[in-house]
Amino acid sequence: MSAINRTLRATSVQSIRLPTRAVRAQGLNRFNFTNPAIRTSPTLRTSSFSTMSKLQSGAPPAPVAREYDPEIKDIASFVHNTPIDSDLAFDTARFVFLDTLGCGLEGLRFKECTKLLGPIVEGTVVPNGPKVPGTPFQLDPVNAAFNIGAMIRWLDYNDCWLAAEWGHPSDNLGAILAVADWISRTNRAGGNLGNGKIITVKEVLEAMIKAHEIQGCLALLNSFNKVGLDHVVLV
Repeated sequence: MSAINRTLRATSVQSIRLPTRAVRAQGLNRFNFTNPAIRTSPTLRTSSFSTMSKLQSGAPPAPVAREYDPEIKDIASFVHNTPIDSDLAFDTARFVFLDTLGCGLEGLRFKECTKLLGPIVEGTVVPNGPKVPGTPFQLDPVNAAFNIGAMIRWLDYNDCWLAAEWGHPSDNLGAILAVADWISRTNRAGGNLGNGKIITVKEVLEAMIKAHEIQGCLALLNSFNKVGLDHVVLV
């Protein structure tokens, strides 16, 4: 065994909390001072010979309370506190709903679209999960939202809004329909999501109206494409 290996073995067992003086005193007679590399070190620190990385606590730091951005607060307030009482808005939303579903069903004719759909593990059926229109799939809400959204977006035929930013607000139906179906199926099976609420078609249309308003107003004054972002950041 070389002198430096004997040095490592001798010093690595010492507690890293010991003062340098104590380490030097305990290991002094074991060092081979004929080795010039060791002789030229005036002070031996245990950290120089540590064979273990510094131990750190696995507990994450306590989260710091942060205020939500004003825009987030405004959106949340609009969604929860603004009733929709326009017959024209509901009539328009109904047409948009039918058109959007039609675009999604047409997208199913293309294998490039359908190969992206379905559960992550083949054959999985999520109890009370939302169904994907035109398919046999019953998925978790997140995956169902992706599936429905992919169908809707595939052919780029659904509605369009042109402003500082362009976009297709009916893309939001993917998430709206998936969540509404999941809540309703779960609550019919004895669940208590949203206080046991069963979502109606009118409430789906109201959610669509609000999604169109939010995305449309953000697109009026913000051009995301100018900074290299696609309009789907608004969906």
